[in-house]
This record gives sequence, structure tokens and C-alpha cells, in this order.
Amino acid sequence: MLIGIELFLIVHMFMGFLASTQVQIEAANLFLGGAYTAPFWIFVVIIGMIVPAVLEFLELRKFHIPAVIPVVLVLFGSLMLRFIISYAGQMSRWLY
Repeated sequence: MLIGIELFLIVHMFMGFLASTQVQIEAANLFLGGAYTAPFWIFVVIIGMIVPAVLEFLELRKFHIPAVIPVVLVLFGSLMLRFIISYAGQMSRWLY
């Protein structure tokens, strides 16, 4: 359930980016069809959210899943989200 809430908040973060200044719109466009689209979808959404959610669902269905695996994947996805946001922000606006 918390992973779904996180995904909801990330969608709203992008909506805020797209409704803001030109620099933030350019940063959001790097996620939504630019240089950081593939890393965002692979590392943050798939590895950091969908795979842990599936593993937790399987655990509820009585499959033995080590608890450390979803935790590490969520932490990895969160760390990658921070890196990707930082790099997109730097790439969208270089101050010379």
C-alpha cells in the first residue's frame, strides 16, 4: 500500500514540475521522454516499486520471500530517484 502511495506522490511531483517554471518543465521533460526516461522507469518504477510490490504480494500468498530483498530494492529505487532528480535538475539548467 505504501508503494502505491509513493507512486501517487511521484506522479504529483511531476505534475508540480510541469506546472512550474521553464527550468522545472525542462527537468520534468528529461523524465518524460528525455535522457532520464529509461533509467527512471527501469531503476525507480520497475526495480524500486513494482518488483518489491510483487514480492510482498507473493509473501502474502504464503511464498517464502526473504524480507531483506524487497527492502533493499525499495531503498535502491529511492536512492536512484534522488540521483536521477539531481542529475536532471543539473542538466536542465547550467548556470554559467
